[in-house]
Amino acid sequence: MLIVIDQRAPKEAKSNLSQFGKLVEFNTHGIVYPAISGHPDIFICQTPSCLIIAPSIPKIYTDLLKLNNIAFEYGNSIVGSKFPETSYYNCVTNGHYLFHKKGFTDKEILLRNESLELIEMPQAYTRCNLIEISKDTFITSDRGIEKNLLKNAFKAHYFSPEDIF
Repeated sequence: MLIVIDQRAPKEAKSNLSQFGKLVEFNTHGIVYPAISGHPDIFICQTPSCLIIAPSIPKIYTDLLKLNNIAFEYGNSIVGSKFPETSYYNCVTNGHYLFHKKGFTDKEILLRNESLELIEMPQAYTRCNLIEISKDTFITSDRGIEKNLLKNAFKAHYFSPEDIF
């Protein structure tokens, strides 16, 4: 299993995660603004059928996916240096739902996941602030996402982003 992580992640996190698979330290210097240059979720959306990746992702990562026989398709949207060009792939999907801000999702993600119910989120950086624990239970560091999940009958556990390293 490949584990893609921001290259700036703490050493302890890298050490712990490397016990579960091959660690890939992600960096896209010069494509997006520095604060998110190591965020894989800006370039990659994990869907139930395959990864949907930005055409502007550095070739080193597509080569790595191919080498490891990981299915992927290219999306339509080019990731750029500022919002909203940095949000197109920042979705959360599972076998039932697609969580993202309407109007900000790459068209290929929508096409390949049209059987999923869209749960509109209040912001386009959904994946940066939401992780699924089980089908109906999530962890978030965003109060707006928490409120929206609860409104849609999901369970949500909020953690302050100040406590996240």
